[in-house]
Amino acid sequence: MRYTPRWPEGANDGEDDEPISSVKRSLEVPLPPGANGHGIAAGRKVWAYICFAINFLYAVYLAGLGVLLEPVGRTFALGSAAQARLFPASFTGMIVSVLLSGYLSDRFGRRRVLLTSACVYSLALCLFAKAHVFGLVLAAAALIGAGSGAMQTVANALVAGVFVDRQKVMVNAAQIAFGAGAICGPVAASRALAAGVDWRTLFLVLATAMVVLICVAAVAPATPIATPVSANAGSPLRSIVTGRGFLNLCLVAALYAGAEVGFFQWLPSYFDQRIQDGHRWAGSIVSVFWVGMTSGRVAGGSLIVRYPLVPLRSALAALGGLFSLAALAFPTPWPTIASVFLTGLCFGAIFSLVLAEAAERYPHSMGSVFGGVVAISGVGTAVVPWAIGTLASTPLDWRGALCLVPLCAFAVAANGLVAMAIKR
Repeated sequence: MRYTPRWPEGANDGEDDEPISSVKRSLEVPLPPGANGHGIAAGRKVWAYICFAINFLYAVYLAGLGVLLEPVGRTFALGSAAQARLFPASFTGMIVSVLLSGYLSDRFGRRRVLLTSACVYSLALCLFAKAHVFGLVLAAAALIGAGSGAMQTVANALVAGVFVDRQKVMVNAAQIAFGAGAICGPVAASRALAAGVDWRTLFLVLATAMVVLICVAAVAPATPIATPVSANAGSPLRSIVTGRGFLNLCLVAALYAGAEVGFFQWLPSYFDQRIQDGHRWAGSIVSVFWVGMTSGRVAGGSLIVRYPLVPLRSALAALGGLFSLAALAFPTPWPTIASVFLTGLCFGAIFSLVLAEAAERYPHSMGSVFGGVVAISGVGTAVVPWAIGTLASTPLDWRGALCLVPLCAFAVAANGLVAMAIKR
């Protein structure tokens, strides 16, 4: 009989003082004698680190891609409009694979689907690096979106399933790992290009790192899932995806993800055109935002176990909306930079809260539910940034167009208030 690990009664009482220590205690959860505790604890640690590494390496690609667009465009003699076709290609691959992989991971196990999607991601990176016509680059981008989106979705579901006793802390820790990768990706890519490294080499280096991680995952212990994967996971799926709770989570995820990506994606253009001497900061303002995001996720590790999820999400979204509005109010760099950092600080934990709420609501179908939430959040990341870029060319200009960011954030806050009022 397989042992099902459980957190000792009274241990999950919300008394975690530090987010890092909370993660450490989650990795070192004590297990009863006679339950092969050493093997279970070791398996939990290994899979936690694997999932953190997956989030980190995915973020390195996602955040670093913007730095590589110009050299990729020069290689294939493309303008910015043609370069932008990479994003819908990647999104198309992602949305299909995320929905499919979540369901498959519930039916056949997280490990198999995680390894398969990681292999697709690695091969797609190599295909991108070796492509000599842009049509092949677009195909590679679609496969990158498919592999990366699926492996991140399943990795987050796996963390939530293995650490059901410390679900909120560990889901947030996975998002901290993503933030660290988002900080490192642009810096590493820009420095490598400045040193004369070819962009193709950077894709191959990332693919090599993924192959190493796949080898580690292939020989890792069996995943000690604390929340069992139902053999009939598909049977209640229709009722889940048509339920009010799931649809509301998808709406919140789409609004938040659109606000986040729309904000950091267009910040360089906004600084370059609307802020006095902003060109000096245009290249680094995204890193400032992600430092704030990662700091918010670290701080969120303690908040997420102390306060109810929906009120906390609503408060952080309202504060983020106010600070993003403040970032558009100043004509000079320093107060704008401070507001950008504070926006990231408030935004940082929101997606972790959405995933934690999904894990609490649907513990036996987390793969499918996470897949749906992440896929719909991808719709937000496609629509809101596109709308901002389109509106910026109208009389609204960049300031008016970027007001979509606080509007989306305030909508997330209002959604939480309505949910709490209905619950009462």
